[in-house]
Amino acid sequence: MRNLIIPIIMLLSLLHIPHALAQGVLDEKTRLAGLQAIKQAERDRWQAALDIVGRSNHALLQHFMHWRYALNKNSGADFAEIATFILAQPHWPEQDALRVRAESTMLDDDPPPDQVLTFFQARPPLTGRGKLAKAMALGKNHPQTIQLIKEAWVQGDFTADHELMIRTQYGHLLDATDHLARIEHLLWDDKTNAAEQMLSLTPKTTHAMYKARIALIRNKSNVDGLINQLSSGQRANAGIVFDRMRWRHKRGLRSGAESMLLQQKSAPPNPKKWWKYRVLYARDAIEDGEYRKALQFLQHHGLSEGWEYADALWLQGWVELSFMNQADEAYKKFFTLYKNVSTPISRARGAYWAGRAAEANGNPTIAQGWYRQAAQYGVTFYGQLAMRKLGIAQLSLPDQLSATQSERNQFANSELAQLYRMLLQLDYDQTALEVLTHMAEHAKSEKERLLVAELGHAASQPHHGVRASKEALRENQVLLKTGWPTITLPENISLKPELAFAIARQESEFNPKAESHAGARGMMQLMPATARKVARDINFRYSRSKLFDPRYNIVLGSSYLQERIDAYDGSYILAIASYNAGPGNVRSWIKRFGPPPASLEARLDWLETIPFSETRNYVQRVLENRTVYRAMLGDNTLDINEAILR
Repeated sequence: MRNLIIPIIMLLSLLHIPHALAQGVLDEKTRLAGLQAIKQAERDRWQAALDIVGRSNHALLQHFMHWRYALNKNSGADFAEIATFILAQPHWPEQDALRVRAESTMLDDDPPPDQVLTFFQARPPLTGRGKLAKAMALGKNHPQTIQLIKEAWVQGDFTADHELMIRTQYGHLLDATDHLARIEHLLWDDKTNAAEQMLSLTPKTTHAMYKARIALIRNKSNVDGLINQLSSGQRANAGIVFDRMRWRHKRGLRSGAESMLLQQKSAPPNPKKWWKYRVLYARDAIEDGEYRKALQFLQHHGLSEGWEYADALWLQGWVELSFMNQADEAYKKFFTLYKNVSTPISRARGAYWAGRAAEANGNPTIAQGWYRQAAQYGVTFYGQLAMRKLGIAQLSLPDQLSATQSERNQFANSELAQLYRMLLQLDYDQTALEVLTHMAEHAKSEKERLLVAELGHAASQPHHGVRASKEALRENQVLLKTGWPTITLPENISLKPELAFAIARQESEFNPKAESHAGARGMMQLMPATARKVARDINFRYSRSKLFDPRYNIVLGSSYLQERIDAYDGSYILAIASYNAGPGNVRSWIKRFGPPPASLEARLDWLETIPFSETRNYVQRVLENRTVYRAMLGDNTLDINEAILR
C-alpha cells in the first residue's frame, strides 16, 4: 500500500509552492517587523505594535495594524481613531463591526457633537449607544431627538452608569410604554439581570409576569407557583408561552412543550427564535406519521425573510405534497419559495418542487416550465434532477470567462488584493480568507469575481479559491477551475475520483491544513481514531501528524469512504451520510425510517427525512458536485438519478 504514495507533481504545484503572488508586497525586513507587531498585538500590547509598524514606513502594513487595533475591544482605541479609519478606508472588510466599535466608545469618549454628526451623516446608527450619542449631539430641540432616545432606550445595551445617566437626563421623555418595550427586548435576548433592574420602572401589574419569565429563562425549578399567579391574558402572552415551551423542552417534557407551541395561534414576535423548536417538533411529527400535527407546528410561523422563511415554506409544501395529497396547497408554498429566494441552490429547489406539485396536480405543461426554470442551475442537486425530468441526459458545463494578464496585474495591485497577499506573507491565513471573501461578496462584475477567485487559487490557497467561487455561484456564475479544484490522485485507489473530489470539496474546500473543533483533520477531514482504524484495515502505517499531508490524508479518506460504500451495498446516499454523521446515526435512521426505498421520488423523501439539516445538505452537495467533477473529468453523463438510487 505504501506504493500508493507517489510523487504528485500536480498536487505539489497546487499546494506546496511558496506564495508566489504574495512575494514582493513586503521585503524580508518589513515582513519580520510585521510578524513582531502581530505578536505584540496578540499580547494586547497595541501601542508597541503600532510603534513597530510606524517605523516600517510601509503604508499597507500600517493600515492593517490600525484596522486590527480599531476592531479589537481590548485595544483602547478611542472614537477618533476608529472613526478616522472608517472614513479613510470605507472599502475595507468588517465595516459594520467597526461602526459598532465606534458607537460603543461615544458615550465615554464624549466627542464633539460636530464629529458625531459627521460620522453619522452617511451611516445611520447601528446600536442603542449610537442612537443615544446622535440624539445628544443633535440637542434637545431637534425633531429627531426624542425618537432616537426612545429607540436607544428600548434597543440599547448599556452599562449601569449609562442607564443611570439616561434615566437622570432623559427619564422625563420616557414613558411606561418605552420601559415595557425595553424589558421585553431584554427578555427576548435572555438578559435577565438587566431585565430585573427594569422591574421598578414597569407597572406593578406586570411584575408577576416578568418575574415568571425571568425564572423560566434561568431554568429555575418549581415555576408552577409563579405561573399560577398570572391572569389568563398574561398566560397567553407570547413571551410567557415561548419561555414555558423552552423550559419544558430543556427538561425533556416534550408533550408539554408541544402543547405550548400549539397554543400560539398567531404570528409571534421574534419568529426566528421560535423556528428552531417548530421545525424540531414538526419533523418528529412527520417521523411519527402525524402529518396534520406537523403542519400545525409549522403554521403561524410569522417569518417573512431569511433561510428560516425558505425552510418553513419548503417544509410545509413537502408535507402537503408527499404525505397529505394536497398538491394545490403545496404548489402555493413552492411558488412562494421560488419567488423569495435568490441563490441557485434555493431557486432550483423551489422550482423543482413546484414542478413536482404541478405534475401531481395533473398540470404537465406547467410542471415542464418549472423544471426548465430549475434546470438553469445545472450545478445544483435539484437543477440536475430537473434536467433529468426534461429528458436531458448530459451535463453541459458552462463556458468559462477569462481575464487577460493585464487585467490580472491591475487587479493584483489593488489595495485589498495587496492586503490579501501581504496577510499570506505574515501567515495570517484566516484573516486573508476573510479579506478575500469580502472582496468576492462586494465584486461588481463577473470579471471581478473571476479575478478574486483566481487570486486565491494562484496564491497556493485552493480553499480560498473555492470560497470565492462559492460567492460567485450565489450570483449564478460558475467558476470551474477555482470552484471545483482537482489534484492528481494516488494510483490504485478504488474510490472513483469524482467522489473523492466531491467529498474533499465539501469537507475542507481542499484545505490540507483544515482542523475542525471536533478534531477532524486534513483535506478529507478524518478523525484520528477513524484514520487509525482505516490504516490498520488496509495495512498502512498510521501517523497522526501526517493527516495534514494531503497525499496521506486522501489515501485514508478515500479508503474509508469506499469501506462505507461497500458496507451499504454500494449505496452512495448511505455512505455519504455516514461519512458526515457517522455509521451509528445512519443505523438509527434505517431502523426508524426503514432502508431507502426503491423509487426515486420515495428515496428523495427518505433523504429529506434525515433529522440533521447538516447531513441532508451534505449529501445533496456531495452528489451535485460529484456530477460536476464527473463532467470535468470527461464523462458528462447526467447520472444523478442513478447515483441516488445506487
